[in-house]
Amino acid sequence: MGEIKLEDIRIRDDLQMGDISYIMYLQSMYYSIERNWKQGFEEYVLASAVEFLQGFNPARDHVWIAEYDGRIVGSMALKDRGEAAQLRYLIVLPECRGCRLGKKLFTMSIDFAREVGYKKVWLATEAGCSTAVPMYERLGFVRTGEHVNDLWADEPVLELEYELEL
Repeated sequence: MGEIKLEDIRIRDDLQMGDISYIMYLQSMYYSIERNWKQGFEEYVLASAVEFLQGFNPARDHVWIAEYDGRIVGSMALKDRGEAAQLRYLIVLPECRGCRLGKKLFTMSIDFAREVGYKKVWLATEAGCSTAVPMYERLGFVRTGEHVNDLWADEPVLELEYELEL
């Protein structure tokens, strides 16, 4: 497979049956393979997926699905949290990294949050995301907190919280 370019990736925002389940699969597999995380993380993302779907309001919540050659290669979601929105489920498969897909998904989610009238957006990540954390900071996100999580991996995971005033 040759180099994948951003213009070759289709981003849709219509939530279809199986999208969230597949995104949870990608999240679980990524953190299992690339970070050696345990089943506790999978339990966490699955519980968050149930909450996302049960309360899904298309006027306030949103999902972006990136597809290449008929398969999902990335995603981003936005969850209504009152005056703020939580950004979730950012993932870009390894073969699509470097084409600026993550930045595109983030830009789309921030634009949507502004259109809806959110005052700010926030997200949680982990300190080991060496590509994502600098991107958040370049986009204007400010680190607002951190805590240690010992449920997801054999070693403690440093979770970071970021927010962006809109």
